[in-house]
Amino acid sequence: MSEKTIVYSRDGEYFNDDPDLVDEMREEWKESKFEPDGYYAGEQKDIDVAGLVPDYIVNEILDSMDQALYDIVGEVSEDALDITDEKKAELKELITNFMRENCSCSCWAVENVKYHSFTEEGIE
Repeated sequence: MSEKTIVYSRDGEYFNDDPDLVDEMREEWKESKFEPDGYYAGEQKDIDVAGLVPDYIVNEILDSMDQALYDIVGEVSEDALDITDEKKAELKELITNFMRENCSCSCWAVENVKYHSFTEEGIE
């Protein structure tokens, strides 16, 4: 099992994987005693780009193709393209596998976020 990367934030929205950020925030707080009196920490979670492929993607592709065909031949195109549900599922799987193999994501999500108070750490 891989070790989780802990990430830190001043506001709970923008996270950073630099552990020195906590020391910087602690020093700033000790000097000013203004809010926030702590920081947020959570576990970094990589994004599975294949999981970003929605179930409706195949229907959107087919709708776009229907529109393109209509633009070429007009009303004759109505119901001209036909594909089985089995083949739709196969196309979605192809797209999903393509994304998994060829696309990377430079950002990540954060799970299990908790607020850590400097005052609760005993810093006055």
